[in-house]
Amino acid sequence: MILLVDADSLIFASCLTTKGENIESPFYDTIDKCQHKFDEQFMKIVNDLEEIYPVEKVIVFNGSKGNLGR
Repeated sequence: MILLVDADSLIFASCLTTKGENIESPFYDTIDKCQHKFDEQFMKIVNDLEEIYPVEKVIVFNGSKGNLGR
């Protein structure tokens, strides 16, 4: 199976802090924190699906134009 991942919302969610963190801004202040959260979330999705389906290839895409929900 080829797994296609539209990562737009995953990228946005990776920049948001976890509820309950005592931080003034709802967003992380460094790219390292965002990357770490993205990696964790992305790998959880892939690992969960691999438990059910034989994933042979993963293709990730983002930045679709005209995807503003209007």
